[in-house]
Amino acid sequence: MLRQQPIGSYIVDFYCPSGRLAIEVDGRSHDGTEAYDVKREQELRKRGYRIVRFTNDDILSDVDEVAQQIAGLLSKK
Repeated sequence: MLRQQPIGSYIVDFYCPSGRLAIEVDGRSHDGTEAYDVKREQELRKRGYRIVRFTNDDILSDVDEVAQQIAGLLSKK
């Protein structure tokens, strides 16, 4: 798992190369950037990347569930 990984002209929060999975963590810094995030996600998906998003609250309240979801996605290459 790589942190702050560039993919093309974008930087994703976390990236797992073997699963081509980008993990985005959305906090307050994403407020008001929804249109940009959608465009960015569409562009990455066109390039064959899978994207999953979690909020800071998701991670802080149930990190085990977040980890299980990521593991599940990685088991489905």
